[in-house]
Amino acid sequence: MKTSVGEFFEVTRLKPAFGQGFRGALVWVVFLLIGFSTDQLALGIQAGFVGWIVSFCDDAFGLGRRFAGAAVLTIIAGLATFLAMISSGTILGAVLVTAFLGACASLAAVAGPAGAKKGLVVMFLALFAVGTPGDLTASTQMAVASFAGGLATMAVMLLMVPFGRSRNPLLAVANLYRQCGDLARDLQHGSSDIDISKARMASIQSRRETYLDARYVRRSPTRKRLVVYLEKWSTIVKALVSFQDVRRSQSEPLTEATRAMYGAVADLCDRVANALETPGLSDVGITKATDAIDTVIDEIGAQPAADRVGLAVLRHLRRALVSLLDVEDEQVSSNAFAPVLGPSPWETLIVNVRYDTPLRRHLFRYVTLMVLATALYKYFEIPDGFFITIGINIMLQPDLGGSVSRLRAYALGTLAGSAIGAVLGVTLDSVPIGLAVATFITLFVMISYTRVTWWAFAVGASVFIVAALGLLVEGGFYLGLWRFVDTLIAAAMSGVGLFLLWPTRARTVIPAKIATTLRATSQYLQVATTEDQDAVGRQRSEVVRSASELSQRVNEYAREPGRSPEKVAELQETLVDVLRLYGLITDVAKADAQSRESGEVGATDDFARTREVVIGNLNVMADAFAAKPADAGAPE
Repeated sequence: MKTSVGEFFEVTRLKPAFGQGFRGALVWVVFLLIGFSTDQLALGIQAGFVGWIVSFCDDAFGLGRRFAGAAVLTIIAGLATFLAMISSGTILGAVLVTAFLGACASLAAVAGPAGAKKGLVVMFLALFAVGTPGDLTASTQMAVASFAGGLATMAVMLLMVPFGRSRNPLLAVANLYRQCGDLARDLQHGSSDIDISKARMASIQSRRETYLDARYVRRSPTRKRLVVYLEKWSTIVKALVSFQDVRRSQSEPLTEATRAMYGAVADLCDRVANALETPGLSDVGITKATDAIDTVIDEIGAQPAADRVGLAVLRHLRRALVSLLDVEDEQVSSNAFAPVLGPSPWETLIVNVRYDTPLRRHLFRYVTLMVLATALYKYFEIPDGFFITIGINIMLQPDLGGSVSRLRAYALGTLAGSAIGAVLGVTLDSVPIGLAVATFITLFVMISYTRVTWWAFAVGASVFIVAALGLLVEGGFYLGLWRFVDTLIAAAMSGVGLFLLWPTRARTVIPAKIATTLRATSQYLQVATTEDQDAVGRQRSEVVRSASELSQRVNEYAREPGRSPEKVAELQETLVDVLRLYGLITDVAKADAQSRESGEVGATDDFARTREVVIGNLNVMADAFAAKPADAGAPE
């Protein structure tokens, strides 16, 4: 196990975080020093901060996607700054522009994680501008400074392209194979169903993120290898978990031969990961793994009542491992990404705006609190009151557990960071180079070390804000004190809003999510043995998507205050059962297809009769979960 300190200083190999941190911090320092030397410190800080924001959001693999995202973000940042500054001269204007920008940011967040990240940082910038209104000239100058900062970061990005070795998307696939190896070791050591379920859901999420980046890889050979390795990784993971599900459903013990097989597969996955990073895959590891699988096949086949499904899964796993030697010869379908990506951002946005979802409730709650906070600090002229809206912008989350956790971390981090920033600012007030170096280190670490928590992010942001903006804002470095007070006000408003404004508790939506997942599973079983493979793929993806949403809601409930540990354990067991059922359906369907090919009609007829009974039971369970109260236990 790595310590938290070790995780903090681990630079990721999958995303170009180290280069991002350097670019953002470099652009910040250059513009800060230009501002010092030209006596235009406000414009220098604006340009440098926008440059850092653009670098902070530069986390895609595809080069075209990176530049397009940077250009769009630069334009939006400049326009949002201009609109916020010129409209905030009156309380009404400040309230209206905050509501408009907040609604836009919320809609972007609903569309997906990338939109959420960009919406958060643009609002961070715009809320500063709302708190510091200006005339047409000042607003235009700040918008131009924003454009300059973004363009400078894009130029540095272009210069660093030849050195961006971590941009290789195959490294993300290598990480997936390492996760597969870890999963095999968990199975080898007999880990609990809940731990295995968590590892499996984490792998599913990582796969989706990798596919999202892979869509923008334009080089055909790289794209082909990436997709083929992804498909084989998916097959191996499913086979591993499915075999475990089959054996446990029959109460079979974990034999030494099975342990050895899991260990050999884990070693092979590590070798594949190494080969993706350093070309030159040998078949030694594959031979060892296939020999271990053959041993388990012989062991099961020697039993009086051989496990037909288990044998089918093992043979499927063996074929998948052997096929790793022929990756270069395989063809990639044109729609290889479609089953994993799910609905488009636009479709997700429409669904969450049209129906009563947690994200739509969050949108209304966010805009309402932003409007109230803006009116509050403008009317009472609270010093540096824009920190109230900035705090709400960061702390308020769609779920209660996430908001409480973020609220606590951000408040404590703000206290520590504000104190450090005030000390740095007072000490280095007259030493521009020293202040530039201190803030460079802060901003560099905030991006480069991607395992930094929200507590550490709040510390870094507070150090930067108080140390740099303390030179501009009236009151000097009392800014640190007011930042902390304003953050406490924001925390109080966020907490009250979570409980009073369209509250959403994860436990209230979990039964409906379970029902949706069970219905999707029954529909998957309905089509699993048909010849329409497109329908099978779509329904399989629907089960995975529903199970992912259920897992997310269970994790949210596990973070909520007042949660019941027994209830959390019960929900986790339910999720494990759903995933196990999904795996069993896939395996039984494969075995049934093999039976039909071999002419064993009796087995196919038996499966058809059993399938109808199982589908009926799944629908009955789904109806029971959909109808039961949120606080009730699982239906009988």
